[in-house]
Amino acid sequence: MEISIAEQTVVFLKAILLGAALAVVYDLIRVRRVHSRAKRIKTAAYDFLFCVISAVSLFFFVVFASNGEARGYIALGAIMGAALYFMTLSRFILTAGFTLAGLCSKITGFIKKIFIKFFKTIKKYFNFLKK
Repeated sequence: MEISIAEQTVVFLKAILLGAALAVVYDLIRVRRVHSRAKRIKTAAYDFLFCVISAVSLFFFVVFASNGEARGYIALGAIMGAALYFMTLSRFILTAGFTLAGLCSKITGFIKKIFIKFFKTIKKYFNFLKK
């Protein structure tokens, strides 16, 4: 089965987008990993998660976008897309991700303090009723 040059070009451009999308996923996982101060095992688990996401994404891309025909230009496009993303947008996404993660951490810490005070107050009230 033959694929025209136009179809190959479209598949190549889609592969570039897939590579960029996988790079965004990598940055999001990296923000989570760094923000949680992951140790070796947790880092390995995050890396494994990214590898599974990448493998499944590439598999379905090859099956649906290029009719199951794995071509070298698909891998090249994905690598180029990731490289373009890392050279251009990665810094901004990481900055925004770390800022958002810090904000979420502060909000959850505040909510946690409120719940702790609330439950301490309830505990004191019930201890008062026991007596």
